[in-house]
Amino acid sequence: MRSDAGFTLLEILIGLAVLGLLMAGLAQGMQYGFKVWDAQAATIARRDRLDAVDRALRQLIAQTNAREGEGATSFEGETGRVSFTTQLPAALASVSRRADATLLVENHRLILRWTPHLHATRLAGPRTPGETELLSGVEKVEFSYWKPAGAEGAAGGWQTSWSDRQPPELVRIRILFPPGESRRWPDIIAARQREPDRQ
Repeated sequence: MRSDAGFTLLEILIGLAVLGLLMAGLAQGMQYGFKVWDAQAATIARRDRLDAVDRALRQLIAQTNAREGEGATSFEGETGRVSFTTQLPAALASVSRRADATLLVENHRLILRWTPHLHATRLAGPRTPGETELLSGVEKVEFSYWKPAGAEGAAGGWQTSWSDRQPPELVRIRILFPPGESRRWPDIIAARQREPDRQ
């Protein structure tokens, strides 16, 4: 008697069909895994970006101060923008870290504009300010300024504007994103440094 060896055509077709189904399921699982990976990476990148902006804003506010002998107003704040004299991070400063800076939202971008702070009157024309985009996709930013209670019982609290040589002790920064945006960020409460680094 002769024994038949190998598979019949029907068995091969069934095996190929089962293998195809397994490969399709594996491909879909890998595709879903890659999508989840990309979404998680994007979320982490956005969170890291917001953390970096948080640290930069706190540092800029912490370094605001009114130097002795400065006659000009060193801190001007309103709801949508704030201008002050501060110490720039080393990465932004080319010659002098001390600069006159402005924070505002323009074209859905949170922007830091700055010019080197001068102790004397400039003889030449105005200098083009440096500009850095801190964050994109921003609807608006709201600043408010902490005023402590007065010595004579005057009520303190958060103010919507500030104009004084002496910066406020606290600045609250609220970054608002467009409706439907998944990003959310709690208010940033930045404190002025009592004895700023004088470089």
